[in-house]
Formats: sequence, structure tokens, C-alpha cells
Amino acid sequence: MPKILKNLLIFLTIGVCFVYLGYRVNKIISPPLLIINSPLTDLTTDQTSLNVTGRTEAEASLIINGQTVLTDKSGDFSPIISLKNGINIITITANKKHSRASTITRQVLAKEP
Repeated sequence: MPKILKNLLIFLTIGVCFVYLGYRVNKIISPPLLIINSPLTDLTTDQTSLNVTGRTEAEASLIINGQTVLTDKSGDFSPIISLKNGINIITITANKKHSRASTITRQVLAKEP
């Protein structure tokens, strides 16, 4: 009986190690969290600029319309972008070193005041 218990304990320890390893690998390769608070989907505005706000993971790099944007320690960001008259497509992409990118696209219609 002690030999069976010993083998069972070794098997459980190895199993826990594999589960933990799988969790860590998944966390590394999964796309980063990306939440956009503003602008809302299909926004219409008469402004010439827009504050894009949201949050991503702190270690992720953030690109808005091809421009790198800095985030604070917690991953919050709020750059102001210029709008042209008509439909503006805003593409926000967050990417970690070894993961897939997480991308959100918003359309903003800018009208003359």
C-alpha cells in the first residue's frame, strides 16, 4: 500500500506541474486584453479631435492608426487623435512579445460644426 501511495503522489505532483506549465504557456501566447472605453462604436461628432481611452495589459505595446502609444503602469491610455471631415477609421492594436495581436476597429464620422 505505501508503494501505491508513493506512486500516486508522484503522479499527482507531475500532473500539477504540467497543468501549471500549460497555464503559463497559455498566458504567454494568448492575445492581450484590450478594452476601449471611448470612442463608442459608430460615433458621430462635430469635433476635430478625439480622445481615445481604454486599457490593455501593462506589458503590451499599443499602436493606434500606425502610431505607437505609451501606456501607464496599469495599462491605461488616452491619446488625442486628429479627425478629418468624413469617416475616420481608428484601428487600435495591442501586442505582447510572443502573442497574437488583439485589434479593435472603430468608425467615427466627423461632420463640420
